[in-house]
Amino acid sequence: MTDQDSARLLPHLHEVEGRLGLEGEAGRLEVDFVGGRTGHRLRHGGGRGQTLARAVGAGKGRSLPRILDATAGLGRDAAVLATIGCPVLAVERQAPIFALLADGLARALADEETAALLRGHLQILEADATQLLDAWAQDATATPLASFVPEVIYLDPMHPPRRKAAQVRKEMRVFRDLVGIDQDQQQLLAAALGCAVERVVVKRPMGADALLPGVAQRLSGKTTCYDLYLRPKKGEPASLRKG
Repeated sequence: MTDQDSARLLPHLHEVEGRLGLEGEAGRLEVDFVGGRTGHRLRHGGGRGQTLARAVGAGKGRSLPRILDATAGLGRDAAVLATIGCPVLAVERQAPIFALLADGLARALADEETAALLRGHLQILEADATQLLDAWAQDATATPLASFVPEVIYLDPMHPPRRKAAQVRKEMRVFRDLVGIDQDQQQLLAAALGCAVERVVVKRPMGADALLPGVAQRLSGKTTCYDLYLRPKKGEPASLRKG
């Protein structure tokens, strides 16, 4: 998406009963970390046993890595990783979506139970992740990442639908209708792979091809999978690394 796309979304941004949302033909889009499916997942989602946690290297018995979520969107995966204790910096480039994310986080931190799960673990940043990563690769001291220094970069780009619309959750249909798909997925992944991090994780639809060659491991969940690009330890082939 471009700045023009972002400007196009601004008229759809409205506050209703203290909650910011984007209004589309198919419905309303909000960020809610307290209630609904996301709130339930944060409290009862399986913790460090989740496929997502294992994909980023935060499974049971592992140290908790610092994670850059370069495609924050509505912030669900970032929030899940934060609730298991990972320090997470969630980056979103579109101002209207970032506004939803900031509004949702503010309301979450005003809720005592949710704040206890997220506070100190989740930060958000409005920026173009590709540009941010390219700049960090050039000079690690000259970007906001200099004070965060991620060990893992996580990507969940918006992809074209692979199933019939009726089978896709209404909320994701609204998101796709309003925001569109990410046309620069491969460029973002290439920028992530150009950074000296322990692993890059790409969330993909089940059965989809890898965005770029070099996947060391693929972890599959119920409806999605995670492609792991692992930086080998000194003297160790990437193929021997375990998730």
